[in-house]
Amino acid sequence: MKTRGLFEKHDTDRSGMFDRMETKRAVDEFIQSEGQPPISQTDFDNAFARFDIDRSGQLDFMEFRNLLRYIGNVDTGFDIGQLFGIRNQRDQRLNQFRNNPQQIQCSLF
Repeated sequence: MKTRGLFEKHDTDRSGMFDRMETKRAVDEFIQSEGQPPISQTDFDNAFARFDIDRSGQLDFMEFRNLLRYIGNVDTGFDIGQLFGIRNQRDQRLNQFRNNPQQIQCSLF
């Protein structure tokens, strides 16, 4: 199953973020589709904590893609260093917008 489709299917509140419950359901479906044994709750908790980069208690799509990469050896095209760089750039743009929304004329994402 494609990662984006899996994310959209299980993002039940359409927030663009996965809470733990949404993440667990998506991971369980992914693991089952790959013919892998179920993930233990401890392993899931450890993986969730590892890929919740901003410690928000939720995973955005990039964090989720990297989680699947870790769990199922899925090539997502991102590594952790790239993810940190992308998040830092996003945070800088958001801060610029919050400080002076009239001067920002580019896309935030």
